[in-house]
Amino acid sequence: MAKLGCDVAYGGRMLVRHPVLMATAIGCLGVGIGVCATLFTIIATLLFHPLPFRNPGELIWLHESNPDLQKSIMSVSYLNFLDWQREQAVFESIAVFTSQDMNVEGPMGTERLVAGLVSAEFFEVLGVLPVRGDLLENGHFQPGTEPSAVISWNMYRRLSRDSGIRIGDSIRLGGVEHTIIGIMPERFELPARADVWIPLMLDVDVLPRDTRFLWGIGRLDSGIDMRTASMELNRIARSLQEKYPEENSGVEIRIRPIRELFVQTSRQALAVLAGVALFVLITACVNVANLLLSRGSFRQREYALRMAFGASRGRLLKQLLSESVVLGLGSGITGLLICMWGVDFLVPSLFAVAPRFLNFEVNGEIVLLTMVGALVSGLVTGTTPILQIHQKRLHEVLKEGGGIVSPEHNGRRHIRNVLVTLEIALAFVLLAIAGYNFKGYRTLKRVDPGIRIDRLLTMQFHLPESQYARPDQTIDFLKLVMLRVEMIPGVESAGVNQQLPLRARLGWEVEYTVANQRPGEQNPHANYQVVGPNYFRTMGIDLIAGRSFEYGDNQYEEPVAIISREFADRYWARPELALNAHVKLSGSDSDDPWLRIVGVCRNVRHRGVDRDVMMDIYVPCLQQPLPGMTLVVRTAHDPERWIEPVRKAVHAVDRNVPVFNIMTMEQVYTKSLDEPRIFTILSIVSAAVSLILASVSILGTLMYSVNRKYHEIGVRKAMGAQQHRIMLQYSLEAGRLIISGTIGGALGMAAIFAWIPHPIICTGSIDWEVFLGTLLIMVMTGMLASALPVWRACHIAPVDVLRYE
Repeated sequence: MAKLGCDVAYGGRMLVRHPVLMATAIGCLGVGIGVCATLFTIIATLLFHPLPFRNPGELIWLHESNPDLQKSIMSVSYLNFLDWQREQAVFESIAVFTSQDMNVEGPMGTERLVAGLVSAEFFEVLGVLPVRGDLLENGHFQPGTEPSAVISWNMYRRLSRDSGIRIGDSIRLGGVEHTIIGIMPERFELPARADVWIPLMLDVDVLPRDTRFLWGIGRLDSGIDMRTASMELNRIARSLQEKYPEENSGVEIRIRPIRELFVQTSRQALAVLAGVALFVLITACVNVANLLLSRGSFRQREYALRMAFGASRGRLLKQLLSESVVLGLGSGITGLLICMWGVDFLVPSLFAVAPRFLNFEVNGEIVLLTMVGALVSGLVTGTTPILQIHQKRLHEVLKEGGGIVSPEHNGRRHIRNVLVTLEIALAFVLLAIAGYNFKGYRTLKRVDPGIRIDRLLTMQFHLPESQYARPDQTIDFLKLVMLRVEMIPGVESAGVNQQLPLRARLGWEVEYTVANQRPGEQNPHANYQVVGPNYFRTMGIDLIAGRSFEYGDNQYEEPVAIISREFADRYWARPELALNAHVKLSGSDSDDPWLRIVGVCRNVRHRGVDRDVMMDIYVPCLQQPLPGMTLVVRTAHDPERWIEPVRKAVHAVDRNVPVFNIMTMEQVYTKSLDEPRIFTILSIVSAAVSLILASVSILGTLMYSVNRKYHEIGVRKAMGAQQHRIMLQYSLEAGRLIISGTIGGALGMAAIFAWIPHPIICTGSIDWEVFLGTLLIMVMTGMLASALPVWRACHIAPVDVLRYE
């Protein structure tokens, strides 16, 4: 232990004697470790964080799918779920749930929250217990029973602070009094963002079997694996296809581990982030290894003297290991500091919609893994100089003058060149990935959303069901709000919409039938939008043919509709031919009314600029009113100045109507691009770090080469060697490293395209513009990195060298 302490102290002194070297090595390795630790903290939290349920390994997510319609994930039909319950024999129990926005009326006014509508077995399947009170049980689901609710811990704290509410008290949800019977643990959350859970009560006598809006969960029975459960559910699915061919044609049942319910959309992004992090760490390790290998050449005399006094090769290795420990500890501490900052920065941006029970923090396991990784990286990189310790070569060093550095062995030079080439190749790959993502993001920014996003204010509201039970009450409210808002000075126009463009990720699809058209695809669907008069003018959606909706398009007049250009192109040669045609929002055999098409508008990307254009059908809100709508207001100037006047106008019509999610359309547009923007920024930062590390490596390698041949260059210049020949020699050396590295990077990029699915990278194909741009950046970076060593080689004064001799 005493020798180990002495070795560590000596290693620390050696690093302190060379502060620039120490700072560079610890900084480079610390950045690589910090980036890895940050991204793996997020990945580990999403993939391995303990779920707040009993024996989560037994929990299964159930959903339906239809390969015939190319729908791999579909929600569950409630009537199918009841059949599953009766026929299955592989689960302890199964349940279904969904979420719904609801108004809650309290002492502080009406607010909007997310309610979980759950079946009777929901809490039993999850195996969770309330912190106070009871859970929803079978008795709470019987018709005629008093409505009950279980609330979240956060909601309980908020309500108890405002009104001192307790278990047994009532809250008004959706206009109905519910008795609070229990309080859930603080971090319990399913469905996402739910604050209250109430019984799912459906009338099975009138509910169509093909109505799908639920998600299923189940707990496997003892001794049952997923393969057995899947076979059992496939049998049930085939049985339901035979019994109900119209509603269940091609419908299958799929099961997945419960964690897939939370991370299914993030797996590809997480895989790419893990790869990027490893690339940065490898680049940092290679950089430090090359740096220490170069430094080790200058320590050959030290090694030779110590071996001359009896030190063995193993003793020198122990000394290098002790120095590596110091390097690893320093880089580990640096990496942890970067990780703590990185987690705080990335979590709100990347995972704003992550479940609340996930705790993104740098815990003890992450600290331990980071320090172990730092020590391993330090040992791997710090012991590379052992390659230079050869007994015969070190004896030759002692024969040479103290001021002359011995000639370098070809093998060591090749090792360093290989390491630099590897760094350049890794930097090329990361830079190319960043280029692809940047170009893809720039392409998304240029995509026309179909609306004008400037000077547009949006806010959502939902009418209390108890006060607006009849459609005519909802219609009167919508008309009064729109007219009052348009009377505000500075407001150019106002309208209402069911779902804002760019935010309707799931959308609201309806089956439709076009009159006098030959049958096309089976059960065609289109995006359904309920909008008000002046909506198209307010949103800046141009009409290609026909007219917009008017206040006269009400419940007493002929039902009308406006369709998008994409819809018109599907059935008519020209948009104007669609005018006065009729469409029905259901199958051809239904008794639903026909809607006369009065207009054709331009395509709008309701699901985001990164999604394909869909066929849209718009209907007037004065004919098909909805209680929950979004108010859109076009203003003369900065829309945020009109937030309070517009809010007051809504409350002047009814003060009990909650107004929430107030945003400008520019904010909505920016938020819709959050994921590709953050991923692009992250890939650019990673590429920049790797490029800087590669530049440092090129500079260090060439500077080492110049210093090693310092006397040779001086003698050559004294004997008449021209400066441009020396410059050409080292420029060619730098060129060889850059060319070999870029060739390796190009091959690596081709391999990545063959391995990774194209949707991960925005452009999805090899782009020569990006490739040539990456090549140009790498060449320019290499030239800049080699400029200082070349300049030093050209400005070595022969008189100084000869005077030293």
